[in-house]
Amino acid sequence: MNKNKITKQPILFIFLTTITFFLISDCSVREPEKSNLHLVIDAGSSGTRFCLFQMNYSSNLPHCRVKSGECQNVNSSNGLASLHSSQIKQAIDEGFAQIPNEKQLQINHVALLGTGGFRALPDTTRNSKISEIANEIFKTGYPATVKVITGEDEALLAWRSITAENKSDTHGIVEIGGATLQVAAGRSNTILSKVSYPLGMNTVKDKLKPTSACFLDPNIDRFENCKNDLKPLLESLKPAIETDKLTYYGLGNPIQAIFTQLKTDQLKLSQINTTGAQVCQSNSDQLTKLGILTKFQPLSCYLFAFQSVSYENLGISKLSQGNGSWPAGATISGEYFPECR
Repeated sequence: MNKNKITKQPILFIFLTTITFFLISDCSVREPEKSNLHLVIDAGSSGTRFCLFQMNYSSNLPHCRVKSGECQNVNSSNGLASLHSSQIKQAIDEGFAQIPNEKQLQINHVALLGTGGFRALPDTTRNSKISEIANEIFKTGYPATVKVITGEDEALLAWRSITAENKSDTHGIVEIGGATLQVAAGRSNTILSKVSYPLGMNTVKDKLKPTSACFLDPNIDRFENCKNDLKPLLESLKPAIETDKLTYYGLGNPIQAIFTQLKTDQLKLSQINTTGAQVCQSNSDQLTKLGILTKFQPLSCYLFAFQSVSYENLGISKLSQGNGSWPAGATISGEYFPECR
């Protein structure tokens, strides 16, 4: 669970201008016959991940399938959207340095996709920032796509990530990030609904008063009181579609934290409520015995209460565990990787 705060400025969803950069170059240092790695750079609101996927290509549909994949976090103070020029260069350099040389030679294409942290910026700031980042990516010599994606795009890619990982074409997803929350559903590879809310864990946390029950000392009523503080902030969440028919998967670090805490790959709302009530009335020693690390304890009550209210509003009573988040969906998408078209 990432505790970094994002800006307290209102989250603005202005998609009038989206900049996409393409660079096609002949990189003689690469070995074309072995170039089957896709690199997705997740430029999130509170951090950056370099996700490397080994692909299988086919002339038949689908043209791309994920053979294996791994994501590594870049050690930086915040997401790229909040960093200065020197910090951006350092973060990107570090991300590439984590990739072994032999794998760097096999990278076919790079896609750096900015999400909620970039969407929150004013147009001019966002465009300037993404141009600067694109220049750093292009210096690597790889063919690349650099783009700020919409919340709906992010929801679609999160849905596709389940297709990539589980080979499913009929399912729903809930993805919780620092800045936004995505919900999508589809059948037989046809998307029925995709929506993004400016209601990520950090965004909502920054709107709570310091005196909120979510941050107070443990007591028996704290879980319900924290939920009551959150309900007005999360009331715009609308019921997801076909929750009684589709399997919904949970994606994103906050959701994965609860799957890990409860040691399960099938999560029920009733479990969140039971454990949340216990967490919110437990002191530090008791939280440690529950397996919650000290650095995560201050926000542990908030974590459970936030998800309890969210799933209640979405009408979701159970979730299956998804792997990671949207980058796996991006790596099979022709919008970002030409080999998949």
